Amino acid sequence: MFKKLDAFISGRRFFILILTLFIFSASWITLSGRYPMPFDEQTHVGTIQYYADHPNPFANTQPPETYQYGLIAHDPSYLYHYLLSFPWRLITALTSNFMTQVIVLRAINIALFAFAIVLFRKVLRRAKLSERITNISIFLFVLTPLVPQVAAQINYDNVFILILAACLLLTQVVTQKLKSSSWDITRLGLLSGLVLLGTLFKFTFLPMAAAIFGYLAWQIIKTKKKNNKLFASFKPQLAKMPKLKLWALIIFVLLSLGLFVQRYGYNIVRYSSLNPACRQVISEEACLKNTVIQRNHDFLADKPTTFKLNPFEYLLYWFNHMGFNLMFALNGPYSAYFIGRPLVFPELTAIVFGTAGLVLSVYFWRKIWANSALRFLILIIFAYGLSLLVNNYLNFLKYDFPVAVQGRYLIPILIPVYAIFALAFKNLFKSKVQIGKLAMWVALLGFIYGGGVFTYIVRSDEGWYWQKPYVNKINKDPQKILRTLIIYDDDNRPKL
Repeated sequence: MFKKLDAFISGRRFFILILTLFIFSASWITLSGRYPMPFDEQTHVGTIQYYADHPNPFANTQPPETYQYGLIAHDPSYLYHYLLSFPWRLITALTSNFMTQVIVLRAINIALFAFAIVLFRKVLRRAKLSERITNISIFLFVLTPLVPQVAAQINYDNVFILILAACLLLTQVVTQKLKSSSWDITRLGLLSGLVLLGTLFKFTFLPMAAAIFGYLAWQIIKTKKKNNKLFASFKPQLAKMPKLKLWALIIFVLLSLGLFVQRYGYNIVRYSSLNPACRQVISEEACLKNTVIQRNHDFLADKPTTFKLNPFEYLLYWFNHMGFNLMFALNGPYSAYFIGRPLVFPELTAIVFGTAGLVLSVYFWRKIWANSALRFLILIIFAYGLSLLVNNYLNFLKYDFPVAVQGRYLIPILIPVYAIFALAFKNLFKSKVQIGKLAMWVALLGFIYGGGVFTYIVRSDEGWYWQKPYVNKINKDPQKILRTLIIYDDDNRPKL
């Protein structure tokens, strides 16, 4: 029996089951969760509605009714909202029911996220990771409680992870071709344009863009040293491409570059910043209508004159809080962003295996680094993770409060992180395969026993759901069963 289960975990059917579980979990939350859900869903929908009514994405001003959403004019992270304004127009033309409109747009976001998972599977396999490690990493990812909650709502993080997965896969294909002293011009062009567009979906894609272009440049330099005719071979390959395909590729790259320069180039020239502060573009009074900006303004006003800094203490807080965030359930403004604490077994499993995985990854870094295909993913993890940590710490210094420390920001790199942890455990139990399999089952069962959508169902209440009797009933019946079967702490107060 265990041999069959072991073989099943290493097979394609298990991945299909994982993907089905993800879509089911995210759909459950989408159909249950009252609008707006917690991760700025109201802001995202409001901005999408703005672009639906104002199709010019290059406007220099914005109407007063949009001030509550923060900066829209010259915001570099605009492409998600602009593109989704087109299906929003179609949806609102077909139905005037706001609940239906929101659910359909949420479904689009689930589809984007699901596609990202499929691409990430290809990325891990191209990084020469086994089918077992790949499936286990994605399974743990899907069972991470915050993942289906983010995927279930209207949020640009869902396209962020898709763009990242596509760029990683294209980079792997292009560099593999380079190693054979050849060019994949089509995919190189697609990658270049997609990386530039990625920075317009979300500003925090910039460090990843720099890492991708830097890695490509390094691979080209390495190949050039081995083959002096590398650049000479580019023109003949270009000449072999069908003209229509070549022109389509050129237009795509130039369009992406033009949009990138229009937004970031203008911001640098006009505001001396890639991502200008709201008050640089519109008035401070207008900016303060946004609750996040108002909160930060209050923090700054209340900042003590004697401010003690302890970066090591902050680092420990950051890791602890990020981990806590990934495992909890969270509601929106109707319950004042009430936090449902992580369930006992998923949280304990995450703490034990997450900490051990981090330590073992450092201990076995030479063996992990020896996988040349994995080095690129490690570079991406460090580029993004370090930029996130530094930005959070700088905000802490500015406000004397740890603002924007949210586990959801780690979701784009979580699958490769889990894969590296799994590889580290594999190295630990290399000579003790049975113990390694036992550890794997403990980790999987620990996450299954309350992870994923189960955390949301157990911790939620009537205030979390659409205000429809049937929605409340659909959630309450399985909640009663799960609260009988799953061990959980009744204390829902957050430990921040």
